[in-house]
Formats: sequence, C-alpha cells, structure tokens
Amino acid sequence: MKTKIFFLAALLFMISNMSWAAVTDSGSCGDGVNYRIETSDDGNSYTVTISGSGWMTEFDYYASPEPILPPWSEIRAKITTVVVEEGVHSIGNHAFMECDALSSLTLPSTLEKIGTLTFYHCISLPEVHLPEGFKWLDQAAFHYCTSLKSLVIPSTMTYIPGDGFSSCSSLESVTLPSTMTAIYYKGFADCTSLTNLNLPTSLTFIGDWAFSNTAMPTIVVPGGVTSIGTAAFQCNPNLIKVTVTEGVEVIGGAAFGVCHKLETVVLPSTLKRIDDHAFMAWQNLKDFYCYSPIPDVGSDIFMISYDDGHPDDLSGVTVHVPADAVENYRKTFPWSECGSIVALTANDPKPTSVPDIYSLEQDAEGAYYDLTGRRFTSPIRGLYIRNGKKIIVGH
Repeated sequence: MKTKIFFLAALLFMISNMSWAAVTDSGSCGDGVNYRIETSDDGNSYTVTISGSGWMTEFDYYASPEPILPPWSEIRAKITTVVVEEGVHSIGNHAFMECDALSSLTLPSTLEKIGTLTFYHCISLPEVHLPEGFKWLDQAAFHYCTSLKSLVIPSTMTYIPGDGFSSCSSLESVTLPSTMTAIYYKGFADCTSLTNLNLPTSLTFIGDWAFSNTAMPTIVVPGGVTSIGTAAFQCNPNLIKVTVTEGVEVIGGAAFGVCHKLETVVLPSTLKRIDDHAFMAWQNLKDFYCYSPIPDVGSDIFMISYDDGHPDDLSGVTVHVPADAVENYRKTFPWSECGSIVALTANDPKPTSVPDIYSLEQDAEGAYYDLTGRRFTSPIRGLYIRNGKKIIVGH
C-alpha cells in the first residue's frame, strides 16, 4: 500500500511540473485560412499554427481610423513558434511583425507570398527556408531580423524587394538563384556580416543602397546590370576588389564610396559614365583598370579635396587604359591627377565574372572559392581555388 501511495505521489508531482500545450484561441484569419494559438501552462510562450487552403488576411497595424490587427497581436511578444501548414498560399502584411521571441518558423511548399513587414523585427529568428514555388516577397518582409545567419533564395523568386532583408546584421551568406533579375532599394543594406554572396549573371537591376554597409571582400557586377544604383555598395569596410563586367554602362554616385580597403578596380569597355563620388574615400586604391576609351565622369568621382589649394595625393594610383586612350586620360581630370597612366596589357585582369588569383590571395590563407567567387570554409565536392591554385575537393 505504501508503495502505491508513493508511486501516485511521485506521478502527481511529475504531472504538476509538466508543461502542457493548451489551445487558447482559434478562428479564421483569411479566405479559407484558420489559426490556432497554443500555450504552455505557465503562459510564457505561444505557438501559432496557420492551416487551411487559401490566402491570409492582409493586416495593418497603421490603418486609419482603426488598425487591422492579427488575432494574436496582444501576445506577439511571447510567440516562439509559427507553423504554417500545407495548403496555405500566403502570410499577410504585418502578420508576425515584432514577434521578438520567434525562434522557429515552418513554411509549407504551397507558400507563394509573404507580405509587407510580415516578419519585421523578429530578432530571435535564426533561419528561414523559403520553398521552391515561392514567388512574391513584399517590402521589408524580413527587415531587422538580426539573428538570421544564412539565406537561400528559391529559383522561383526573381527579385529582392526594397528593405527585404536589410539590417539583418548577423546574415553571413546569401545564395541567389540564376533566375534573379533585380535587387531593389536597400535589399540587403546594413547586413554588416554579409561576406559571402554571388551576383548571378541574370541580374539586370541593382538599386540604390542595395548592398550598402555590407562586408564582401570582392564584388563582381554582372554585365546585364546596365546601371549600378547610387551608393549601391558604399561603406564596405572589407572590400578589396571590384570587377564591373562587360555590358555595364553607368556607375552611380557613391556606388563604391567609403570603401577604405579598396585596392583594385576593373571596369569594362562598355562603360559610358561614372557619377560623382563613385569611388570617394579611396585611401588604399592602387590600380584602376578601365577598358573604356574614356568614360564621362562626374565633377569629382574620387571626391578630391582642395582644402589646402592642392588635390589629395593620387600619386600612388596607376590607371591602366587602352593604348590608344592613354594621352586622352593624361589630359582629362581626374585621371590627370593620378600618379601613372599606362597601357593595358594581356596579363591585366579582365572585366569578366571569373575571379582572378589576385583577389583570392587577399583573403584568409586556406579559404576556398568556387569559380563564381563565393567563399567557403568547408567546401563540398567540386572544383575550387585555394591560395591561388585550382584544386578538386572530394576526389
């Protein structure tokens, strides 16, 4: 009898200390879409499950005269898990914005759209897996998700919207598909840890401030981007080399400004114009390879200072240009301020998408690169470049 009493007491103690999920609310949140909110008995965390077959309501915290709030708005600070089940096609505007504790997000293969500010300021969210078939991401959908570390964009998605992933300060790696055509205004701006990103040759548009304040050591701009946006890559503290490939015609103002470590720039023969301050704050610039006969330039692409009556010292910069354009460059400002203007040679770096040995050797010894310039620390099987030499991994 005493054994039974002891066993029952122990069982009751275990039950009293267990957290049980309980449904606290449920209902409709769209056309054919339903929600269920569950919580543990301590009420410290919540799980929101979205189910059904259809499109979620577009919520709006800022609507006037009355905001359109999601049913879980009052407990959003304690939502830790969101599960969107198969059959759901969209997650509405503002649906999970400022869910600061959200750390787990499950998305279905049927998902096609995520709305404006949907996951804004979800600062605990470490990963997002957008499914193949996903098409539409609206403005600032993942803005300020400061724990997000890596991102793979599906092939069915062709653009990154304005502020789509801006201020994701822990984001280190982004894989863009060969179908990507546009990165809009501040798409990845202020992703201060972003070092690994390839720009696919399918790109045709890079908007203003698209990659400002990121940390990529090398950048290769594909030729389908005829015009690089204003300040598109500015304020990159790690940038060493820029290659703008054949096809690009315009480099916007301050596009590569305030990149203090920038040493090498390679520009194509198709280049027609470089706007003001495109390469301002050029302290470490050494070699400027320009295959264009002579592009139109803004009033001051290097933002040269005349505070003391003389321009800043460009004597350490060598400009490499076509042989028949050397004299024109020597007579034209600001090239005339550079230390040396010489003819291009067959061994000089070319404005192509294949990285050369020079750019690879600037990074940490032992790093691996694929032939598009992406950096790897633990590469899978394939052909890579390491310490300036081609190697095969996995054979």
